[in-house]
Order: sequence, then C-alpha cells, then structure tokens
Amino acid sequence: MDKKYLAQFIKPIKESLLNSGFTIEVIIENVAVDELPLVRIVLDSSESNDCFRVYGLACDIYMPNSDHFRNFISFPPETGCPSLHAAVVGPEGQMVGMRIHIREMLNRAEKHAMDGQP
Repeated sequence: MDKKYLAQFIKPIKESLLNSGFTIEVIIENVAVDELPLVRIVLDSSESNDCFRVYGLACDIYMPNSDHFRNFISFPPETGCPSLHAAVVGPEGQMVGMRIHIREMLNRAEKHAMDGQP
C-alpha cells in the first residue's frame, strides 16, 4: 500500500482530531505490522485516556476491526510503550493498522530501549 493511500486515509482523522483540540503528529510507517500498513498517531497530551478518545474519533470515520485491538494503556507491556494498537477498515475496504501513543510515554519507552532497560 502506498503513502498516497495512507495520506488519504489519515486526512479525515487528522482533521477531526485537530477540530477536537488535539495537538498531534502523524507518522506514516514504511513497513507493515501484522501485514497491515501502519499509521502512528502521537498525541501531545498528559492524559493516557486521550488515546481512547482518539480511537473513538477514528471509529466515527472508519469501521473498527475488533480482532485487531490491543489495549497497552491499561495493560502496559514490560518492554515497550503504553499505547493502543488497533485496525480499521479504510477507504476501498483496505484494513489499516493504527498505533496511538502519548508523546511522553513514547519518549520514555524509546529512552529505556536506548539505555537497554525495560
């Protein structure tokens, strides 16, 4: 799947999030995860529950796939970043993976990974 499709996919989500007052960064990944193209949404927020709000707004636009939902906010991994992992059915029926992070948690996880700490 090409970046043009993913840019088309993320546009209405990004508009909805910005209109809802979120400050975000969207990263379109070059690799697929679980054989799905991947988009990361990084929130500038101190509230981890905002990840769930973002997921809800994305599901207002695209149909969620409950088989591809992982809550790593409530149940954080020992190594890695607390986040939501989800998939939705985008335009033309194509499934797209989403990873929703709080920037502070992502930065902390990356620092621990660089330091060799869980």
